[in-house]
Amino acid sequence: IQISTRDGDSLQVYITRQFGDEETKTVEAADKDALIGELYGIVKEIPMASPPGSEDIYGLDTGIARMSEDWQWTNGDNISG
Repeated sequence: IQISTRDGDSLQVYITRQFGDEETKTVEAADKDALIGELYGIVKEIPMASPPGSEDIYGLDTGIARMSEDWQWTNGDNISG
């Protein structure tokens, strides 16, 4: 998942799944809650290290963490925060 700004008023989101085509989506910056909700739906389907944060299961030397009041997801051994 890659997120970048386009013109200050919108975000460009690139989503590449292991077994599918890359998806590109442009959303208005004001729709950030919708974007976060969509990313939540994608991330919660991605396999997680067990115990959480214990290893880099994808071998990309990248850590991802998503935490909220009702849910926590981490992947990778280089998560800080």
